[in-house]
Amino acid sequence: MDKKIAIGVPTNRGLRTKTAQSLLALVAHGGYEFYFVFATEGYTVAENRNYIAVQALNTECDYLLFVDDDMVFPPETLDCLMAHGKRIIGVASNSRILPLKHTVELPEGMTELPTALFQTKAVGCGVMLVDMAVFTEIERPWFGFKTFPTGQIARGEDAWFCDLAGDKEIEIWCDPTISIGHIGEYTY
Repeated sequence: MDKKIAIGVPTNRGLRTKTAQSLLALVAHGGYEFYFVFATEGYTVAENRNYIAVQALNTECDYLLFVDDDMVFPPETLDCLMAHGKRIIGVASNSRILPLKHTVELPEGMTELPTALFQTKAVGCGVMLVDMAVFTEIERPWFGFKTFPTGQIARGEDAWFCDLAGDKEIEIWCDPTISIGHIGEYTY
């Protein structure tokens, strides 16, 4: 039987055309039963990600693939992530800043991004696959922000999630081999 995959897109600013094209190509690539959740009403991306996870749980999905509204990726991305058999696995996309900086928090002592699958402390949720059982093992809210007393973000919602998973000894993995683009003024 095909796995049921929730594709969760947190967006309150609109879906980029190239992201829609990537999603359509992923679905056309096939092999899974898909359930889409577009979270368009939340005040923050953390609120949207929590809503998406609840919807994926309520519809009894096996996995949740987060795809941010400004990401581009190859059609076989889901196949690649699923093939690793990891409970939480993301990709090494770049933030929308210059100089380029990836969204992976490397393990202590590691200074260079590896070129093959590796375990890490945290990875961005821009394109991330999560086994739905993870959401039953960690406490809500699954996504939130840690802030400095000034109100500035100290730790984003994706690192928050990875921290909660790490506290439960759930491994976080990254596949740096998948070509991911992050759409901004140009594709980072």
